[in-house]
This record gives sequence, structure tokens and C-alpha cells, in this order.
Amino acid sequence: MRRLAAVTITALAASLSTTTQAEAAGPPVVPVNGSTDFCLTPDAVEHMSDSGITMHATGEATLERAKPNCVKFPVTVSSLSFNGAELGGGVVFQRGPRRVEFSHLYNHFAGRYVTADASVNGGPTTTIPFLSYQTEPRDVADAPSVDYGSGLMRLTPSGEHAFTEAFGQSPVNSGQNLYSSAGRVDVLSTATGAMGQLLPH
Repeated sequence: MRRLAAVTITALAASLSTTTQAEAAGPPVVPVNGSTDFCLTPDAVEHMSDSGITMHATGEATLERAKPNCVKFPVTVSSLSFNGAELGGGVVFQRGPRRVEFSHLYNHFAGRYVTADASVNGGPTTTIPFLSYQTEPRDVADAPSVDYGSGLMRLTPSGEHAFTEAFGQSPVNSGQNLYSSAGRVDVLSTATGAMGQLLPH
């Protein structure tokens, strides 16, 4: 019997991963197209407003028109592997000439954390653990699309340091929630082909 792929949601993130969870008569379900919304928490929004810090999306990421405190990151099958998923685009926090940019965000499923290339005030980039989260795998039936509830993304000490270096202080402290997140993925069923190689056997 074929195995049913489960999609691990970063709640996120979140984001997506494929893992073998249970046997089923149908073919595996694999992500084809998806996105993750990162929305600033009320505490982060309040601090940024008081401090004159604004958030901007870069690359493939976009700010939500209806939710200006939310960044949408695309996730596609080409950016997905068994170990994690790259989130397309990045995010910049800015106040006047001072800024910190987080690009090449990558969601590490097993460790439940997100790394990013951080650059402060246009300086060199350094890959840091940026966010962490706690979620559990969820099974996905053969359906054209799946929506997931919100999860919380905590700022890491390295993330707090990057903010502090840029602005003298961070929107939230290390260990506090910088973002809430939610994900949506469109899926298709396939038992063969390159996408099937993403699934463990």
C-alpha cells in the first residue's frame, strides 16, 4: 500500500515539509504551490510605531494590501526538500537611513527554526537563526488546497542582536513572538516523477 505524505506546517510558516506518516490506498500528496504569511504581533507593531520603524517586502515576497503588517512568502515545489523549504523573497525593517534586511529565509523542519541572511545598514550578510516555532505534523488528504491555522514565530537571540545593531533596540526581545503565521498550499496527487523523490520511502 502506498504511503500518505503528511505536510508539516510551520504554522507558518508557516511552511511545508513532506514526511511519511501512515499507509493509505491513494497516491502520495505533494505540495505544488503555496505561501506563508508572516504577520507582526501587536507588541511588535506597537513598538515599531513608537520607534518609527517600518517593514517592507523584497524580492518575491509581498506586503498584504488588506493587512499591511503581513508579508506573504511564496513556497513552491522547486523550493521544497525533505529537510526544509526556502521562502521566496525577504523582509526589510527601516528607520531613516538605518535598516536591517533578512533575506534567503529557510525553514528547517526538523529543528523548527528559520534561518536568514541578515545585513545591517547595507553591511555584509551573515546567516543567522532568525525565528523559532513549535508545531506538529498534520496529515493532508487528497484535496486541491489546504488552509492552516495561525502559529507563532519567536525571535532568536541572533535576530534580536541584528535589530539592536540597526536601531539600538529590538521590536521584541529574544524568545518573544515577532510574527504570527499561517500557510496555504495547493496540492496534487502523483505516484511517480521527480516530485515523488521528495517523499521518504
